[in-house]
Amino acid sequence: MKRILIILISIFINFAVSAETLEVWTVTDAINYSGDKSIYTKLVIKDEIEGTDFCPISSEWALLFDLDIYFENLEEVEIWTEQDIPDYDTANKAGLFYRAYYDDEGNLLYNSGANWLKKFVSTRSKYVGSLAFRDCKELLSVRFDAAEATSLHSFGYCWGLTEITDTCFPKLKVVGEQSFFSNKALTKISFPSVVETKNNFFQKNLVNSKKSVNFVIVKTSVLKN
Repeated sequence: MKRILIILISIFINFAVSAETLEVWTVTDAINYSGDKSIYTKLVIKDEIEGTDFCPISSEWALLFDLDIYFENLEEVEIWTEQDIPDYDTANKAGLFYRAYYDDEGNLLYNSGANWLKKFVSTRSKYVGSLAFRDCKELLSVRFDAAEATSLHSFGYCWGLTEITDTCFPKLKVVGEQSFFSNKALTKISFPSVVETKNNFFQKNLVNSKKSVNFVIVKTSVLKN
């Protein structure tokens, strides 16, 4: 009887964990999912993402920013595509999880990251585009298994990130300009495979102004500034 009870508990736990993750082929499949979306905290996109920019009419990339409209408890997104994360789209004023809003005269009204996003994983993308995660204030963790380069403000103003290490970017070679600019919670950066960093990839004075922060940069390769 005790053994049966343990088995039943194990099945229940496994079901509960899997029930929090929804795996779909495309972003459109996720939005059109007819089940109860409120039970999912993680979404996995297994196929390619249609489009190359952030046009809300023709590109699925543009739909990722507002996934919380459909999944009210969503916190994590994982993509399996080998496509690069597109750069900031000046025509649509958008990055992957970033939007800028202007008035009719071209004056910036405000900008915002996707503040529902807490974790992001990419298993095959080799490049993280400009302003992709800028201002995602609640982002706590990222992992890019294949990324070799980041770009301008790829993770700028992500105030929840505390560590950026080789666990997050095991193949990173080039750190783009201001990629981690104003990430004031960072306490550790470890880039063992990096061979080039652009100017001011993080804001030194902001981090070092906090005496309690133990800021560490591990360099096992020669960095070129």
